[in-house]
Amino acid sequence: MSDTSTSSNRSTLWVVVGLVVVVGVFVVTFLSSGTGGSDYEVEGFGDVEVVGNLPPLAPGAQGVVADDAAVGMKAPEIRGTDYNGETVELLDDGVPKIVVFLAHWCGFCQAEVPQLVERLGDSNVQNGVEFYFVATASNRTRDNWSPAAWLDREGLPGPIIMDDVDTSALDAYGIGAFPGWAMIGADGTIVARATGQLGADVVDALILLTALPE
Repeated sequence: MSDTSTSSNRSTLWVVVGLVVVVGVFVVTFLSSGTGGSDYEVEGFGDVEVVGNLPPLAPGAQGVVADDAAVGMKAPEIRGTDYNGETVELLDDGVPKIVVFLAHWCGFCQAEVPQLVERLGDSNVQNGVEFYFVATASNRTRDNWSPAAWLDREGLPGPIIMDDVDTSALDAYGIGAFPGWAMIGADGTIVARATGQLGADVVDALILLTALPE
C-alpha cells in the first residue's frame, strides 16, 4: 500500500470515527478506587510492572480524543497477571493492539463488555489487531465485585491484566475515564486514545484505523 493510499484511508476512517462519536458518547469520570492494603484480593488486583508513560488526557475528555499529544509516542509496556495468576505481557512486538481499561463498578463498562464479547467471539484478534483488557480501579466496597467474577461471567476473551492497587497501568496510559481505550500501531506507537462507551460502529472503525500500516 502506498503512503498516499494509507494516508487517505486513515483520513477517511477518522471522518467515520468523528461522525459516529458526534451522535453520542457516554463517559464516566474516573473516581479514586479508594483501596488500601486491607482490600487486596487475588481476584481484584495483580502485580504489574510498567515501562513508559503517556501524558494524561485532559479532564472531561470524551470519545476519540482529537489532537492527542500521545499520538506517535511509544506505548507503555505492561507485564502482569490475569485473574488466574497467569503471566500476561503487553509488549512492543510488531503487532497492532487495542487496550481497553475497565472498572467493574462502571455502568458504561458493564454495557460495553457484552458488545465486545459479541464482536470478538472467542478470539481477541480482529483484522490482525490484538485486544488486551486491563481490569483497574478495583474496589471491593463498590458494586459488581469482583472484576474477575464479572469478566469471567461475561466470557470476555483474554488476555486480561489485573491492575495493582495503585492503578499503575491505568496511570501510565494517562486514562482518566471509563471505559478507557488506547490504540497501538504495529510500530508500538499510540494511534489514538479514547474514553467512554463507544459502541460497535466506532470500535470497528478503530480496529481498521489501528490495523493500517504506518
